[in-house]
Amino acid sequence: MASFYFNKKEKMKGKMSRDDDVCTSDGAIDSRGHPAVRKRTGTWVTGILILVNQGLATLAFFGVGVNLVLFLTRVMGQDNADAANNVSKWTGTVYIFSLLGAFLSDSYWGRYITCAIFQLIFVIGLVLLSLSSHIFLLKPSGCGDKELLCGSHSSYQTAFFYVSIYLVALGNGGYQPNIATFGADQFDEGDPKEQLSKVAFFSYFYLALNLGSLFSNTVLDYFEDKGQWTLGFWASAASAAIALILFLCGTRRYRYFKPVGNPLPRVAQVFVAAAKKWKVKVSAQDKLYEVEESSPNGRRKLLHTQGFRFLDKAAFVTSKDLEQIEENKRSPWRLSTVTQVEEVKCVLRLLPIWLCTIMYSVVFAQMASLFVVQGDAMDTGIPGFNIPPASMSSFDILGVAFFIFIYRHALDPFVAKTMKSKLTELQRMGIGLVLAIMAMVSAGLVEKFRLKYAIKDCVKCDGSSSLSVFWQVPQYVLTGASEVFMYVPQLEFFNGQAPEGLKSFGSALCMTSISLGNYVSSLLVAIVMKISTKNDIPGWIPGNLNLGHLDRFFFLLAALTAVDLVVYIALAKWYKYVKFEGNQELQDIKKENLEEKVKKEDYTSDGAIDRHGHPAVREKTGDWVAAILILVEEKVKKEDYTSDGAIDRHGHPAVREKTGDWVAAILILVNQGLATLAFFGVGVNLVLFLTRVMGQDNADAANNVSKWTGTVYIFSLLGAFLSDSYWGRYITCAIFQVIFVIGLVSLSVSSYIFLLRPSGCGDKELPCGSHSSYQTVLFYVSIYLIALGNGGYQPNIATFGADQFDEGDPREQHSKIVFFSYFYLALNVGSLFSNTILNYFEDDGLWTLGFWASAGSAALALALFLCGTPRYRYFKPSGNPLPRFCQVFVAAARKWNVKVLQDDKLYQADQQIPNNEGRKMLHTQGFRFLDKAAFMTSKNLKQMEENKCSPWSLSTVTQVEEVKCILRLLPIWLCTILYSVVFAQMASLFVEQGDAMDTRISSFHIPPASMSTFDILSVAVFIFVYRRVLDPLVARTMKSKGLTELQRMGIGLVLAIMAMVSAGLVEHFRLKHAIEDCNECEGSSSLSIFWQVPQYVLVGASEVFMYVGQLEFFNGQTPDGLKSFGSALCMTSISLGNYVSSLLVAIVMKISARDEMPGWIPGNLNKGHLDRFYFLLAALTTADLAIYVAMAKWYKYVKFQGINQNEINKEDPELGV
Repeated sequence: MASFYFNKKEKMKGKMSRDDDVCTSDGAIDSRGHPAVRKRTGTWVTGILILVNQGLATLAFFGVGVNLVLFLTRVMGQDNADAANNVSKWTGTVYIFSLLGAFLSDSYWGRYITCAIFQLIFVIGLVLLSLSSHIFLLKPSGCGDKELLCGSHSSYQTAFFYVSIYLVALGNGGYQPNIATFGADQFDEGDPKEQLSKVAFFSYFYLALNLGSLFSNTVLDYFEDKGQWTLGFWASAASAAIALILFLCGTRRYRYFKPVGNPLPRVAQVFVAAAKKWKVKVSAQDKLYEVEESSPNGRRKLLHTQGFRFLDKAAFVTSKDLEQIEENKRSPWRLSTVTQVEEVKCVLRLLPIWLCTIMYSVVFAQMASLFVVQGDAMDTGIPGFNIPPASMSSFDILGVAFFIFIYRHALDPFVAKTMKSKLTELQRMGIGLVLAIMAMVSAGLVEKFRLKYAIKDCVKCDGSSSLSVFWQVPQYVLTGASEVFMYVPQLEFFNGQAPEGLKSFGSALCMTSISLGNYVSSLLVAIVMKISTKNDIPGWIPGNLNLGHLDRFFFLLAALTAVDLVVYIALAKWYKYVKFEGNQELQDIKKENLEEKVKKEDYTSDGAIDRHGHPAVREKTGDWVAAILILVEEKVKKEDYTSDGAIDRHGHPAVREKTGDWVAAILILVNQGLATLAFFGVGVNLVLFLTRVMGQDNADAANNVSKWTGTVYIFSLLGAFLSDSYWGRYITCAIFQVIFVIGLVSLSVSSYIFLLRPSGCGDKELPCGSHSSYQTVLFYVSIYLIALGNGGYQPNIATFGADQFDEGDPREQHSKIVFFSYFYLALNVGSLFSNTILNYFEDDGLWTLGFWASAGSAALALALFLCGTPRYRYFKPSGNPLPRFCQVFVAAARKWNVKVLQDDKLYQADQQIPNNEGRKMLHTQGFRFLDKAAFMTSKNLKQMEENKCSPWSLSTVTQVEEVKCILRLLPIWLCTILYSVVFAQMASLFVEQGDAMDTRISSFHIPPASMSTFDILSVAVFIFVYRRVLDPLVARTMKSKGLTELQRMGIGLVLAIMAMVSAGLVEHFRLKHAIEDCNECEGSSSLSIFWQVPQYVLVGASEVFMYVGQLEFFNGQTPDGLKSFGSALCMTSISLGNYVSSLLVAIVMKISARDEMPGWIPGNLNKGHLDRFYFLLAALTTADLAIYVAMAKWYKYVKFQGINQNEINKEDPELGV
């Protein structure tokens, strides 16, 4: 028995040690073709990436589709009926292409490659549409709103437009069914937890789809309705490009399934084999043919079902078939497997259900066509604002979000409790049809009342009826509710009921129903117009809706949908669900002889029972197996919680599997990217805004930008203090993000109302007028609110992201290191949009647009941050650290004459950390004077015995080491400030230098600030090079754990010196090519702006080594209760760097501008010597490097009890993402 015990124990240990290597049970593979490991692939980590990808792609698609009907009427000159028809045909084509995408995915390419290729086509189509609109269609400039009509277009221009939008249709259509199925692939149905997640994924997928379109239906829709179509199309193209990049980022983490080959021959084989045996009578099921691997690639078998009995003949084994099997010459065209036959039956059963969903899609199609046309003929005005008709679909999106919540958290649990079962997908789809009927009736009633209020003789007025457009809200909300009950279960139903080798085809059926619904809608409009326009009657849907009867068309759709509902109910009752091997039906068969087997069992003699209340069987219950399992369970319970003291949102200890890790971290990374997009949407061009709009000269503008940027980061100390002391990181991040959004909205409003006067000013040609003191104050209040919000948020979001990983777990410890690299990458990727699209429009004078886009991005970032609330890991704030620090200095000062003789007399209590959080810090040499604070004198011992020991006379070792830690960090921190002076030039003098160079490529003008795109690309490349090439190479050659943070920061300083030398040389040659008498010309030097690329690339490379290493270093080396302060040190060095930069500029101008000399940095750079300033910075940074090397050698790493902070596991790359 003892040997049995220890053998079982070893097996259990082995099993637990291999938990992280358990593979999925559904046959999924990883990016290398190996079986997918459950812990390292798929689940919500990739699920969230796919949801964000879907949201951005939907934003791009609806940026074109939601207003396409108005584009066709206002720009292309089509009437309402033709425009509605063309939109229906185009939307139908979008979804009909889903069949092509599904076929290529299931048969040849696989879902990942198919998604990537079609997303690339999608981006190309959007870029071509943007170009064609800007170059050909929107002529004269500004046309396309309600007032200014566009001119006629040539056949070539029209053809180019249609090629563009049908490329968009091809790309989006081929991508859509595969991304839904690819997302579902990330969850293993063989795991109960992942099976539930897979069901939830479809709801969140449809929610992401709707949230993605929210931006299009509000911001983009508003600008497109004002005639700024090119802006809307370019924003859509950028969103699609970011979606593609994000999709590719998850490549290593995804789970994949191999394509099964062309399904058409397999289906044809069944029909041919059945036809060849048409005379055969199937007498018994046991003669039907099945092999061990009947399903492609060894996937699950399908069990035989009744119905379509003729097809069973294909699997009937005749004597001739037996001979061929024995000779190993079986022909699939004569004998098919049961699984093959059931695949065909499955598709045949799905088709009637699918046909019934088409009529619903006819209803849904009206939202993008006739609902918009109807809204355009209503009163769209509210005081001071005009509502774009297409933006009313925002209520549909809100309806979707609301009813998804209602269904998942209220209706479904209520039905499950009262009916003792949940609503099936078919039942939910029936409810969706009922809601669709109600939506059409509502739309018809609204149209009836709209006609009553109509101005009969109005053809081209702003609103052809005085009825408010808000009367459309019920029909949009009902449509949104119907989508939750129709499209979400439709995705689940077609994906779950399709054979395993045809999953993308299942999703494509859902998309194709939308396609045919649009075609049927187009056909119905054509038929109705054909019938109703006889005898000089304008028809139901004329150009002027006041002369028609659109209400009758809506009531017609309601009647047709009611008939469809009756047919659907009959077919839903007839439908038989597919049965896979291993389902409950099969398990029931295996339990038939249970009673007979129980009679033979050996029961225990002590009256014990099993979990079902039956007598306990000796061989199947209890014994050492159960005892060991109980011990293991106790161990697992302890390990189930994080070891770092993190808690969940309810204040309970954080469960490892349910909180934090990459699921929460990815949300934080996306939040950081969007917030950075918003911040740089203001900051990257602020120096040009100050010169062009506020009328400041170059030196003053550069100074003010440096001061503002410095203030942004100095506020990081405030945010860190509040976070570590009182609020905690989560609440601090939320509050400062709200302030950030308020500041951006205030800046947008002030710019639009006060500053940009006359309208269109702020580019190089039209200067803005002067501003009153009130207007200037409002502007500065706005940008400093932005500084407060972003500054207080930044150090806490970095630390909050690091909090999601437990250092006590080796895998999460490595992930925490990786997180800082991805955090800085997200920061740079987030600024890419600002440095390209927003920068381009701001440079053209569209400042308000850029600021509003930034405000929208910040609001979206805040919403995403709040969405992760249930998943985050939290740490309680540790209280104000200032009294703790003061206690150390006071206690040491009181014992100034005491000599510390032995370390073992230093005081260390069990509860030295506030709130019992954090780890003890071990004693270190250095700053020996402070050790006196923890030295126990006889007086201290007496006070301890009386329990009256004061912290102002005796501190703990950990308190003393906290102070030492901060004192050791300060010299390193001071050395990083000069690097930040170099970094500050990128947002100020680099931009001014670029503005004085040749910024043209042919007829295209490059905004100088957009050159920072090369910095962003450099960051992305060097993060990859460092993590995948340089760090492993150093670890291998030097036999160490890789470069330390201090070594990397030193490399960053070297690269910063090289960047300044490069900038100085470029400026030297720029002056040689300068046109000396040019002050206001477009380029004051003929030297191309692309000569700036090396300096931007070198700065980007230096950031990877300096700022990423700095984030890791300050976060890791600060005490547990001051982690946000550690991140704030990094931000504050940037702050002081900007202030020092501002001071240097002022000093240089003060010295160099004497004796009527314009100075090194005058308004006209051709008369100055900016190159000398760059060389000065290179020299100062070299001196700083020498000091830094000495300080780095002196520095001693902090030591935590039980952890050597200097030994971080970097060796196993598989531990990370």
